[in-house]
Amino acid sequence: MRLQGSTARTTRSDAARGRNAEARRRIGEILLAMGAITREQFTRIMAEQERTGELFGEAAQRLGLVTTSTLARAVENQQDFTVLRRGDPGVDPLVVAAYAPQDPLAERVRELRGVLTASITGPAEVRSIGVLGLDAEVATAVLCANLGVAFAQAGYRTLLIDSNLDAPVQNGLFRLHNRFGLTTLLSSGGAHQDVVQASAIRNLWLQTTGPAVPNGSELLDGGRLAARLQALFDLFDVVLVDASAGDAKAFAACDGLDGGLVVTRKDVTRLAEVRAACAWLGSRGASLLGTVVTS
Repeated sequence: MRLQGSTARTTRSDAARGRNAEARRRIGEILLAMGAITREQFTRIMAEQERTGELFGEAAQRLGLVTTSTLARAVENQQDFTVLRRGDPGVDPLVVAAYAPQDPLAERVRELRGVLTASITGPAEVRSIGVLGLDAEVATAVLCANLGVAFAQAGYRTLLIDSNLDAPVQNGLFRLHNRFGLTTLLSSGGAHQDVVQASAIRNLWLQTTGPAVPNGSELLDGGRLAARLQALFDLFDVVLVDASAGDAKAFAACDGLDGGLVVTRKDVTRLAEVRAACAWLGSRGASLLGTVVTS
């Protein structure tokens, strides 16, 4: 997966930076508090860190004083993000950012998060992002799930909305029920907070598709989803809309959102399709945040 054509900047908001700073402590102090190392070992690691220029955790691991899993728990504590253990039933293994922050996919997703963060914190205040798939339905859905986790791990209160009304996917990836969700909201006119579910990841909530309805296209027409999102920005820092199906409903779900990310499939998606999708997003008031090419 690679990112192309982004025009975003790289500055984070003061508010988000402040939330993260409050949650962070030196990793050595956390390991001490956990009982993972002694004060003598702490001093030894500090001396080695000063000699080599390594990070504290790197030096501790090289000296054989902490294990990878212990360090991962300390980092979770430090950065206030959730790292699940392999086999945890709360999230599908495809959502690797939840289990293995060092996985290459997780690292690339964090890079993408950094690009998108610049738009969220910039003057345009991009708060709602449609992730639109073109010939890459599965890859886009998995990317959306991992991106939601990455934002949550960075301290952003994140809402992930599944707009794939014909083939719901996010409830399966996050092991949630689908008794209510987006269709419930748009059909009943209720409040978003009444139809969201907390995931196993701290700071990440989901709005699943909800039960199947015969008039899904009508529910999404005219930018109705974007209009309803305005009330959420006091509750969430970023809203991601999974529009991975790339069909008419997916485009309708992105209508009126603040920004759009286009996900394509290498050697399959035609350039003309990409240009048309980007032009359509622009015509609906969305800032083009970039394109992602998947294999």
